[in-house]
Amino acid sequence: MNILQQENQRLSWISGQISSGVLYTDINKRVVWCNDGFSRLSGYGLDELKGKKPSDVLQGPETSETTIQKLRRQIDKGWPFEADILNYNKSGKKYWVHLDGVPLRGNSGDIYGYIAIQRDVTAKMNRYLELKKLAYVDDLTGLANRRYLEERLRQLMTPTSINTHLALFIIDLNGFKRINDTFGHQAGDEALAEIASRLINVTKQEDITARLGGDEFAIVIDDISQGDISQICDRLLKSCLEPILLESGDQVSFGMSIGVARYPDDATTVKSLLHLADQAMYVAKKNESGAAFHNELNE
Repeated sequence: MNILQQENQRLSWISGQISSGVLYTDINKRVVWCNDGFSRLSGYGLDELKGKKPSDVLQGPETSETTIQKLRRQIDKGWPFEADILNYNKSGKKYWVHLDGVPLRGNSGDIYGYIAIQRDVTAKMNRYLELKKLAYVDDLTGLANRRYLEERLRQLMTPTSINTHLALFIIDLNGFKRINDTFGHQAGDEALAEIASRLINVTKQEDITARLGGDEFAIVIDDISQGDISQICDRLLKSCLEPILLESGDQVSFGMSIGVARYPDDATTVKSLLHLADQAMYVAKKNESGAAFHNELNE
């Protein structure tokens, strides 16, 4: 009896003692054996998995590439490996597992395979993701909030991304207080939600559109030229021209003031970039110019 057959016998006995999914792969990371718990989780029987790489069968479009790379690094170094990862079962339904695995070594110390235990953590991860979403999303508009905006800026503005050119647009609505005072806060909320929708229509899916609070919004666009910045400002200003029809039947309209600062040309920290864009916005509001660019303020 060779070493793989001995391991199979041991694993068959162990599998009856645990409800979690157990997966055994060879040195090439191809499935040798799995227990019934793994089949219940994934929907795949051993005959469907044998000889295949789990990553080819279980992972899909929303599985985190960062998590995959982390696991590969741990495995390639011969370390124990661990992660929460999103898988897809046989019917295409998403489920989360906490994966704990170790390399299997022979008497010589050489790795001949891997064993991993997968525990279903779908309910826990769904709760976590919902709480994370609530922490990063503005309740009223569904846009990102200030916290998310600042976190994404920190990720984009790193020493290794100095060749990246991004623009931060700070947008403040002109005359919004008048709407609240005249028609009430519900009308104001309706107007803010409509403006948020219009901002999304101006920007691309990969751009960051956020509500900072009150009637102030922000947009971050990566890899953008000065000419494109001017075009975006024009489109943003035009998006406000059409009056907003409220549920009450009343119509409201207002303009906007836009301030723009660029990374790394104007600022190299999140705090200073926000400050300079905000400063430019107040200049635009004071001059009733629609938009102002930080790099032009001192010219």
